[in-house]
Amino acid sequence: MYCSTKPLVSLITPTLDREKCLSLQAQTLINQTYSNIEWLVHDSSDAASETLSTSDDTRIRYYHQPGDMSIGRKRNFLIGEAQGDIIIHLDDDDFYAPTYVETMVEALEQGHDLVKLSGFFLYSSVYRKLGYWDLGSEDDYCQIWSTGPLGWHVRT
Repeated sequence: MYCSTKPLVSLITPTLDREKCLSLQAQTLINQTYSNIEWLVHDSSDAASETLSTSDDTRIRYYHQPGDMSIGRKRNFLIGEAQGDIIIHLDDDDFYAPTYVETMVEALEQGHDLVKLSGFFLYSSVYRKLGYWDLGSEDDYCQIWSTGPLGWHVRT
């Protein structure tokens, strides 16, 4: 049951062969401070996600359709299925702070037409380095990469 005083936010995640990531991504959903959300996942893996296909969380809508489908087509499908007033794209291999959705909604409620993530942490398990990258700052860009390459994605 969704709270009617807050806009419903649809989180959409296209995925392929990322069962391990989906389990961790589910924690991102559970830990959000903003409660009026639904999470839609389009999975084109050969096997369905054990985590999501057996979930009894009514906020999760899982679509398993094996086959070759582009990430853009998956996103468009999920947007078509979304019931929210606000749509937020979540990559399947990224993890978000508990206040992520709440922060985005607050910015939109203040009158902004579009909100995007501009700063994030990157961790390299190979180099064992953690850094912060702010897309709005060239100094941060230079500083983070001067410590060695950092990974973008979780490898499973």
